[in-house]
Amino acid sequence: MLGFVPCRAILGLAALITLAASCETKPGPGSDEGAGTAETAECEPASIIDHQQWQTVEAAADPRADHRPDPVECGIAGWYIENDLLEIDTNYCNYLALRQPSLVAIEAGQTVGLGMYHFDLVAPEPALAHVAVYVEGQLLWEDSVEIPGAAKVYLEEIESPFRIGVGDEVVFHLHNHGQNTWVLQELTLVCP
Repeated sequence: MLGFVPCRAILGLAALITLAASCETKPGPGSDEGAGTAETAECEPASIIDHQQWQTVEAAADPRADHRPDPVECGIAGWYIENDLLEIDTNYCNYLALRQPSLVAIEAGQTVGLGMYHFDLVAPEPALAHVAVYVEGQLLWEDSVEIPGAAKVYLEEIESPFRIGVGDEVVFHLHNHGQNTWVLQELTLVCP
């Protein structure tokens, strides 16, 4: 078990890993490396989301309404934007579904990058957390996490199984029992 890890240490580690993963090397003169398809040449990394645009999802529009507890208790202290990151404190939020329109188009087969982390997960009794991203009601990515559990950093590269259009609804879903903190850093188009 990791024990307590200061927020700055996790943020620093996540930033360092993200920076290292984003470094590119240029092909040398005369190399045919990088002479890819037109699709590859036109790809530009871009954020799919803007954390300032998150809005709560009503039960009727929730792709995982079957996970919603009764009642949903997620007030102003439950989720907020801090340092341009989405932070969820499950001590004050027993369920969360947020939505916003996609800022970019992504073709099926292109790579979506997900950056997220959570601190140690604790609860009075063992439980299971569920975190997921949906686009237009279709599952893009998910993870189920046993509680109690150690802190974790997610740096996922997901091959999109479907096309995502500009303006398509992106939903971030989280439910978790206990006093835990989750932070969504980014959801981006990743280019080769």
